[in-house]
Amino acid sequence: MNKIDCPTLITSGIYDPVNPPAKGEILHKLIKNNQFSKFPSGHLLRLECAAQYKETVLDFLRK
Repeated sequence: MNKIDCPTLITSGIYDPVNPPAKGEILHKLIKNNQFSKFPSGHLLRLECAAQYKETVLDFLRK
């Protein structure tokens, strides 16, 4: 049973071989009240897409 009940941000890099978007999709389906965002990057999306990642996180935190 899902015990996560707070707003949750799920992020995935579309080229990430470690945690591919398919794993993020599973979390997206299991966790209610979430935002799932994909980035055109590998595993280090916060570095590879720094500006887009920062805006996504800040937008999520502002809600």
